[in-house]
Amino acid sequence: ATSVFIENNKKDSCLLRVYNTTEFLIRLGVSCFDVDLITINCEGCEYDILETLLSTNITQRFRHIQFATHPTLKHLKQPAERYCEIQEKLSRTHVISYQYKFCWESWTRKDIATK
Repeated sequence: ATSVFIENNKKDSCLLRVYNTTEFLIRLGVSCFDVDLITINCEGCEYDILETLLSTNITQRFRHIQFATHPTLKHLKQPAERYCEIQEKLSRTHVISYQYKFCWESWTRKDIATK
């Protein structure tokens, strides 16, 4: 994998259009139905995406949320604090299914986890 935060001079690279996560998901209609799984692994932008999603109620639409974290990337500001805040907010609607701290984890929505 590569990162948007690392300069890339390779010939085979291309530019991508970046959308606001919440706006993109709403355009897809996610605010109207449940989604079984969202997986987020984007080499450092997980924090921004999760913080954006958690600032809305759209996370309640995801039955399972799984994500990687990359806390050692130099561009990240306060990764430990942000990670803890993300966990605290996720715990309001989801429970941990598995967790390898600062690596990979998966959360299941509480109404599903209790069945």
